[in-house]
Amino acid sequence: MRKLPIYFLAILVVMAAISSCSDTKTYADMLSDQRNEIEDFIDSANINVISASTFNTMLDDEGKILPEKATEMVENNQYVLFSNGLYLQVLDAGSGDTIKSRDNVVVRYVEYSLAAKDTTTLNVFIPDSDFSNMTSLYTLPDVFSYTQTINSYSGSATQLGTFTQGVMSSYYGSSVPAAWLYVINYIRKGAHMRMIVPADLGNFAASRTSLVPYFYDIWKMTAQ
Repeated sequence: MRKLPIYFLAILVVMAAISSCSDTKTYADMLSDQRNEIEDFIDSANINVISASTFNTMLDDEGKILPEKATEMVENNQYVLFSNGLYLQVLDAGSGDTIKSRDNVVVRYVEYSLAAKDTTTLNVFIPDSDFSNMTSLYTLPDVFSYTQTINSYSGSATQLGTFTQGVMSSYYGSSVPAAWLYVINYIRKGAHMRMIVPADLGNFAASRTSLVPYFYDIWKMTAQ
């Protein structure tokens, strides 16, 4: 067998290395994928995106969305885009009291991966679905303890949440998605919301292996 020249072997090694590198996505690649997955979802659902400044005109004196404005969001299929990358639609503004620090927040939800284009977790009963016979998923709601602290100097708020019960903690651990905490600022008990959530505001696993954006249908968020 004829031997290949050493320099030719070296070229093959370099080409193999380049090929290997091209198969590994960079962080920039994953950000681009996430952006495309979110944009594709918005396009396919015919969502109308409104600015945070427009959304602010839809709030009451306490900074909570007005019930009639939530109805308007649904009728016009509107989602507000916040500066942190979160998209939010409020279908039902809730009523009565607000969710306060040290409340136990109770949530019924469906989680959908924009990357896999499939439902990943949920705790509600959906007839004739792949999950309809898995009663352990929807027997109990998810519950998390909620705290909010205000910096006495800057006035900025820090929100924290720890799951104490439910499907999310079983799959992803005790940390509550930052998006779930953020929307508390705009609703009252019993609200129904939908969110498009980038990985850094999502569940614990979303940003650990790859940047996976999720769609959340929060059927109900209340407190006890």
